[in-house]
Amino acid sequence: MRRAKRASLFQMMGPFLRKRTWYAVRRLTGIRLSPRINYLDWWMIAADFPAPVDRVRQALPSVGLSPVEIAPGTTTVCLMARENRRLDPGLPYGEVGVMVPVVHPPTSALPGYWVLHMPVTTDEALWSGREIFAVPKSLAEISFGLATDRRSARVSIGGRHVLTLEVEEQPTRPYSGDTYYYAMRGGKVLRAREAVRGEAGLAEGRGARYILGDHPIADAVRRLGLGMEAVSSRYAPHMESFLEPPVVQPRP
Repeated sequence: MRRAKRASLFQMMGPFLRKRTWYAVRRLTGIRLSPRINYLDWWMIAADFPAPVDRVRQALPSVGLSPVEIAPGTTTVCLMARENRRLDPGLPYGEVGVMVPVVHPPTSALPGYWVLHMPVTTDEALWSGREIFAVPKSLAEISFGLATDRRSARVSIGGRHVLTLEVEEQPTRPYSGDTYYYAMRGGKVLRAREAVRGEAGLAEGRGARYILGDHPIADAVRRLGLGMEAVSSRYAPHMESFLEPPVVQPRP
């Protein structure tokens, strides 16, 4: 992935100025500044856990999004933890996502993720995620850990435990591909593309576990009815990507 040779004015501004400029432009013109975000160095753990499709569907908006089923009546919920060590524009931050793989048949059968919850560690990641990408982010404390052959992430908000995710390290190999994210703003479905490359490992049916805390987000995850045994898990120690601005999907 090639970085732009010239950084835009929006990219060169500090977090405070970027935020103030974004709000000023939207207030005066109605235009949302949507820069491409270059994630220059990050690592991630993720795991997919089975869940009843009927319960998960209740957590989705009624705009034509359908959970991807791995068996009749069963879908998955992805728990993901990612530490973004270097990005442009922006400062390093951590994030943990609770996401559902979905398709939007009215416009495309291309699968992507619908984010149910995404705690992040910086105010800049919070407002850019909400305002630019329409993702339901919340400000949290996230601690990443490494024990022997296992990586972990623990999330808490206001001193209350949300969840802990642990994933075993796996042999990696070169990977490149696109990940899509669906969101909604003003009754319109949005889709953003993240082009990814780096090193990643995949394990099926093992290698991950989660613990839910006593925070309301943890209660919401419990209501999804996740199983305890992972369908698959992923470990990506060295990655880079760019995230494009979201695009409104045409109405059927």
